[in-house]
Amino acid sequence: MVVMEQPKRWVTAAKAAQMLSLSHRAIYYMIEDGELPGVRCGRAVRIPVDALEQWIADKEAEAKEKAHTYGSKARAR
Repeated sequence: MVVMEQPKRWVTAAKAAQMLSLSHRAIYYMIEDGELPGVRCGRAVRIPVDALEQWIADKEAEAKEKAHTYGSKARAR
């Protein structure tokens, strides 16, 4: 049996912006800064969905860590 690898899913910068509730300009800045991976094909930019989902998971983990840290400081007072 031959197992076919799932093709990578890609979204436009506009779709990524919509998914994150950001402007498309913010997405372009994040790509330029290396925060999000992006592939340019001519004038078009595409972002892998799995990388976008990983970025969201990372940000959620950071937020939980900060909330935990701030919560500990508030209790210590």
